[in-house]
Amino acid sequence: MINNTSDKILLAVFVIINSILYFLSYDGSTFIEAADASQYYAPALSFIENGEFLSFDGKPLTFGPPLYSIFIAIPIFTFGIDESAAAIVFMQCTLLYLTGFLL
Repeated sequence: MINNTSDKILLAVFVIINSILYFLSYDGSTFIEAADASQYYAPALSFIENGEFLSFDGKPLTFGPPLYSIFIAIPIFTFGIDESAAAIVFMQCTLLYLTGFLL
């Protein structure tokens, strides 16, 4: 998949920068205080706990696609709420890199 040297350098820079940003962020900043937390994170937690997509205030989520909430619910269910941050960030970075690589 990664054949030439420039692709390898790009991947290394991408991993280093994202790792630095992850380790410099404070706990919980990735999900709880994000601008779209009510649209994706709350429904993911609700989906795990109740089997339905609800916002932070308990109202049914009637807008926005549920796929990303399901996507982040998988590591939360697998690793737990406190231990899932690294897995979610890794999955997001992988998708971001692959999107850029394909384009």
